Order: sequence, then structure tokens, then C-alpha cells
Amino acid sequence: MVVVGGAGAYTVVRRNRKRKEAEEQASLDKLRVVVDEDITAYGEALEHLDFHPAEAGADDTMRADYERALDSYESAKSRMEHARHPSDVRAVTQALEDGRYSLAVLAARRSGGELPARRPPCFFDPRHGPSVADARWSPSGGTAREVPVCGADEIRLRDGEDPMSRTVDMGDGRRRPYWEAGPAYGPWAGGYFGGGLLPGLLVGTMLGSMLSTPAYAAEYGGGDFGSGGDFGAATSPVPTSIPRASAAEASATVADSATAADSGRRRGLRRRRVLERERAGDRTHFGK
Repeated sequence: MVVVGGAGAYTVVRRNRKRKEAEEQASLDKLRVVVDEDITAYGEALEHLDFHPAEAGADDTMRADYERALDSYESAKSRMEHARHPSDVRAVTQALEDGRYSLAVLAARRSGGELPARRPPCFFDPRHGPSVADARWSPSGGTAREVPVCGADEIRLRDGEDPMSRTVDMGDGRRRPYWEAGPAYGPWAGGYFGGGLLPGLLVGTMLGSMLSTPAYAAEYGGGDFGSGGDFGAATSPVPTSIPRASAAEASATVADSATAADSGRRRGLRRRRVLERERAGDRTHFGK
């Protein structure tokens, strides 16, 4: 009887572990689509900047800014490639946030403008870059709070328009702002906004309602978001599971995103090779 009981307990534990691993992989696949879009957008921002280390007016400070931006790009790609758990995504978006700040600093140096303060990214879509101000905003049915915003969204809010929000696939063909999409996007947002800031920003949203729960910490590697925020203020019921697309749809989406990300990676590699060649040219020039 003891042997039978032990075997039964082992079977239950093994089944639960496999279920947890499958759910964790499904969450990581969701995040991979969003993060690959972010990495591709960041690669395009590097290209759009069109900075050349040997260009007229470039100095060592600018080159250091650019190198940090490139290093952030490479770090984000590498970390995402090796991500095995949803919580690993936090380091990826942190690298992207660091890189976008480096790009903003470099752009200011090139134009002779004032260097930007180190601020969180735009709450509505971190791809907008570092925020420039805090603005009052209320989620649907929620209370007002101040959130960091980019210049374009600050103007939209001031004019009574909706901000340009980052939307994600809900798994049923609908796209909703990430803060309404459930707990799977917690690690993604945590890397951009950090543990201390995030709970207050997300009060009264579906994502915010989940961040401090034991279930969230167990499923998504949470637990470092601090104790602030009224997580009980969600205005809509939180589903116990997030709708998922079919396996074929998910595979197709991941494949499309991976293709876009690979294109961004190739552009980044070309840009790094240009940087290395131009550095070599600078060393030859100054050695004469």
C-alpha cells in the first residue's frame, strides 16, 4: 500500500510539473512575439538614427553613446534567444529601455540640444522612447493617476484624444492594450518600468490586479514589484486563464515575428561591422 501510495503521489507531482511547464512555455511564446516586435523596432530606430562614428562632428562621447546603444541591442537579442522562463523577459526589456535612452542622449548631442533626463519610457508604448513628462490618465472605469508619457502622447491627452497605446493579441483575434491583457505581460512591463514604479501605474487594471498575488509569483516569476498599489481595485473580473490561439496560429505568429526579428538582427550586425571598420580607420588616422 505504501508503494502504491508513493507511486500515485509521484504521478500527481509529475503531472502537475508538466502542466506548469506547458503553461510557462505558452506564456513565454506569447511574450516572445511581443518582445521580438520590440527588438525589431529598436533595430529600426538604430538604422533611422543613421549615425557614423567617423562622421564630421562625432566625438568620443557620441561614439560611447552609440556603442552602448548597440550593446543594448545585442544584449536584448541574446537574452531573448536564451530565455527559458517568462521571468527571463524582464532583463530583455530592461536592455531595450537602456538602449533607447542611449539613443535619445546621442540624438541630443548631435543636435546640440539639452540632454534628456533619465526617465521611464512612455507608459502607453515603451517603443515611443523615454518619457518627457507625467500626465493624468484613467484606465477604462478606473481612477486617475499620473503616468510617464512621450511628447506625442502628452499632446494627444491634452487635446482629449486617446494615446497611441501598445496593443497585444488576446488570443481570440482581438487586440487590447497590454495592461488589459492579463498577467502574462507582467515580466515584459517589469523590465521597462521596474518594480517600484509599476504597481502604481497599473492600479485598477487587469495586469495590475495580478502583480502582488502568490499565483502570479508562482506562474510568472513575480514578487519583486514592491508592496505599493491598490491591487484590489480592478474594475473588471480577472479570468483564471487567458484565451489562447490555436497551436497553428501561435506557431505562425511566432514564425512571422522571428523573421522580422532576424531581419533586425542582420541590420544590427551590419551596423556593428561598420562601427568596427570606422573605429579601425580612426585608429589608423590618429596613429599617423
